[in-house]
Amino acid sequence: MASGRYSTVSAEQDPEAWQRYADSDDPIVTQWDDGAHEGPEPGKSFSSSSSMPSLVFSMLADLDVKPGQRVLEIGTGTGWNAALLAYRLGAENVVTVEVDSAVASEARKSLDRFGLPVQVVHGDGLLGYGARAPYDRVIATCGLRKIPFAWVEQSKPGGVLLVPWGTYYGPGEAAARLVVARHGQSASGPFTRPVAFMRLRSQRFVWPRHDEYVPPGALDPGSVSRSRPKRHTLGLTTP
Repeated sequence: MASGRYSTVSAEQDPEAWQRYADSDDPIVTQWDDGAHEGPEPGKSFSSSSSMPSLVFSMLADLDVKPGQRVLEIGTGTGWNAALLAYRLGAENVVTVEVDSAVASEARKSLDRFGLPVQVVHGDGLLGYGARAPYDRVIATCGLRKIPFAWVEQSKPGGVLLVPWGTYYGPGEAAARLVVARHGQSASGPFTRPVAFMRLRSQRFVWPRHDEYVPPGALDPGSVSRSRPKRHTLGLTTP
């Protein structure tokens, strides 16, 4: 974080350095380019990670889980956040959804190996996971620009949704802590802290292709008339 640069660390080749980074208060990228990247160097775009521990702990404090509650997590990643929840609530009370099949598989193996067999679902987190609803808490570990109503519908009245939300005008986000109303048809609440997460894959902003909004022939010589006075082009009238 201090240098603003990426460095690659292999657990097999340098286990001490790997452990040092794993124990640090830094976000660790675990997948590049949606899994298409190969080679030892960083790829073009990070697509899965283990979040900064201090941020994880602060968001779990905002989530404020209680014994006996059931939690739905959107964005499994390495499974570490789900493991923390399972340690507090029991693995049977935590469901986590991951859109990337390879990431979901690795997280499932890690959680089972650690002795916290959380249910890891490979699927679209925007749909939630109705089979285990209703939930007392829903937490997203990815940045959103629109919050799906399915999460409200799958929560109990008084349940809490903790969602990193932002706009398409910049990368900044804030954690919104929304409480589901008694009638179960809405959720509202304040922002708790600034955060930064990888965007939910289906809500990534994709710049349109130039030919999708420029009409055919617009750039051909002579396609633009220059005969009109500038004042007419600007919408001005002759005095």
